[in-house]
Amino acid sequence: MLTLSYLIAGAAFGIRGFSWSHEEELDNVEGEDYTTEFSIQSSPATQNGPEVYVLPLTEISVPMSKQPARSVQLLKSTDLGRQSLLYLKEIGNGWFGKVLLGEVNSGLSSTQVVVKELKVSASVQEQILFLEETQPFRVLQHPNLLQCLAQWAEITPYLLVMEFCPLSAVSRHLNGKSVGRKQCGRKRCTTRRGDRTLRKIVEKDRFQTLGNLRKQWTESGVETSRATVHRRVQEMGYRCRIPQGDLKGYLQSCAATESTSPDPLTLQRMGCEVCCGILHLHKNNYTHSDLALRNCLLSADLTVKIGDYGLSHSKFRDDYLVTSDQLWVPLRWIAPELIDEVHGNLLVVDQTKASNI
Repeated sequence: MLTLSYLIAGAAFGIRGFSWSHEEELDNVEGEDYTTEFSIQSSPATQNGPEVYVLPLTEISVPMSKQPARSVQLLKSTDLGRQSLLYLKEIGNGWFGKVLLGEVNSGLSSTQVVVKELKVSASVQEQILFLEETQPFRVLQHPNLLQCLAQWAEITPYLLVMEFCPLSAVSRHLNGKSVGRKQCGRKRCTTRRGDRTLRKIVEKDRFQTLGNLRKQWTESGVETSRATVHRRVQEMGYRCRIPQGDLKGYLQSCAATESTSPDPLTLQRMGCEVCCGILHLHKNNYTHSDLALRNCLLSADLTVKIGDYGLSHSKFRDDYLVTSDQLWVPLRWIAPELIDEVHGNLLVVDQTKASNI
């Protein structure tokens, strides 16, 4: 399973390869505490093969929280109804229909969620597939698995309410050009000193939610709204992405802003968390149909959660080969034993636990 750690580190650092040894079995099915140690095998590169670079990493201990977030547990145990859901904005589309950012009101508090809405014109087969895709996320609980909080299939449209991973990357424009201060015609609601304080907060950590930025800015003495924070951040030459929080997008953003690249220990921890999540799926007799960085989400504290909102096909279209019968195949990433060619046609068999690894 540690191949996943290799992929994450390789994606962030552009390394051609390195090796490590696994000294203790990963076992966290019920979320118990564990300690995992890794060490580098400092073997020289083979003489006949390609040059291999060894990344020096220290031994680490990876703590694991015992349960998913308390707010997620409460929502999952609550009998939510459609009337408790408020739509905020549409964030994308999948094969099934819309993906929306929403808010669920439960008692005195409200929690942001992501809602997958099945198109009303869906066939019976599509309805079944829509519900089956998220079955493991409904029946299993693990800190490294995305949680399905509610399923509403009593009437159309069918709705699936998913845990919201609120990572919203604030990253500098790729061309490095600042958009400068825009003339919006509004009266200034913050001082230039306050703006300088916000810039320091953003540059200290560019991967924060707008809520966190507002909290820190407020603590520094500037009372303002989330909308003002968003506008000021954009005027400074940064952009705020719609919070979809996939691991591949995060690492690509890190590559564009080298000063915010995660350290090797963070990459090791992320790899361990992917391994723990897939191990829990396997021990409960589930396999993942498309295990990849693009289908792993990040919470606000950069915890990796296996699962997605059904946006990978539209967001990472170049990662897939679409066959004549509209089958989306991640050809560059799929296990080679799963594909074959028959009379010029691509044949793909189902994923197995071994191919997941």
